[in-house]
Amino acid sequence: MEVDLLLAEIGSTTTMVNAFDNIKGEEAVFIGQGMAATSVEDGDVTLGLNKAVEDLKLKIKARDLKWKEFMATSSAAGGLKMTVHGLVKDMTVKVLNKLGSPGVLAHGVAVKPGKPTIFAVLGKQVVFGLPGHPGSSWNVSSIFVKKAVEELLTVDEEKNKLEKNIKKALLSRNIMSEKGREHYFPVKLIEESGKMKALPLLGKSGLISILADADGVIKVKMNTEGLNKGDLVDVELF
Repeated sequence: MEVDLLLAEIGSTTTMVNAFDNIKGEEAVFIGQGMAATSVEDGDVTLGLNKAVEDLKLKIKARDLKWKEFMATSSAAGGLKMTVHGLVKDMTVKVLNKLGSPGVLAHGVAVKPGKPTIFAVLGKQVVFGLPGHPGSSWNVSSIFVKKAVEELLTVDEEKNKLEKNIKKALLSRNIMSEKGREHYFPVKLIEESGKMKALPLLGKSGLISILADADGVIKVKMNTEGLNKGDLVDVELF
């Protein structure tokens, strides 16, 4: 079965898809509606979208469903997150690849927080697609965008290392990390009994208050499962 238009509404909790025919005629014809839970927390809204389409197929008794046009709108938290989870990032990649050569070089990086991230080169232009969450966006900018700008401006790497403001501190608690990704933790520096300690500020990367309260970040290397309380760490100050 083929319809003229599939219209998706991605909300913070529910995803709905509506099928229409005769959209270019005097009056559109409503075919049916499918629903499913929004899959923002799974990291990809297309998971819930696909389930809503399957629900629609069951309701209109269609074994297969195709559409000539697809449109998506969003509300509440879904609108904030669909731009970085599933739909728009794929559209961004397609657009970048059409705008110039060689196009997208990387779609995703092995750092946390930092999802999703896009790197592209369009002729002589370097393009970065940054995550929407403040913590993720700051992290990617600090690690990759800053380095790229330094390379373009021929900033001396050794001089830049000396200019970094690094402070040694003792970790105040155990922290866990995922293998396979470099993990960056914002920390607050506190002095206890004459010793400088780094207090990890744990929470979601969407909370800008964490960045506001932090003095800097510490890095857990890619193949490390975490750090222990009392470990001496390097805090890169903001």
